[in-house]
Amino acid sequence: MGMIRMFSSSSYDTPCQSPPTIVERIKEVIKYKQLPNPDPTNFIIKRASKIGLYLIIEVNYPDCTNYEGNKILVYYNVALKN
Repeated sequence: MGMIRMFSSSSYDTPCQSPPTIVERIKEVIKYKQLPNPDPTNFIIKRASKIGLYLIIEVNYPDCTNYEGNKILVYYNVALKN
């Protein structure tokens, strides 16, 4: 006696759709990537170093959603008050 097998027909049941255009894809990515602007007055200075003429500061913005809110700021030719 023969055996009956069921095969998946997932892509055969629906008509073929054309892939999204490049513009549609870019719009989708932009919509997904929109992040809220952090409050520039809400920050924590984690550490700071002066190397030669450069001042390097690691800052954390708690309400920022990308890069865990961490940012490196580099300033050139800064006069620091002692």
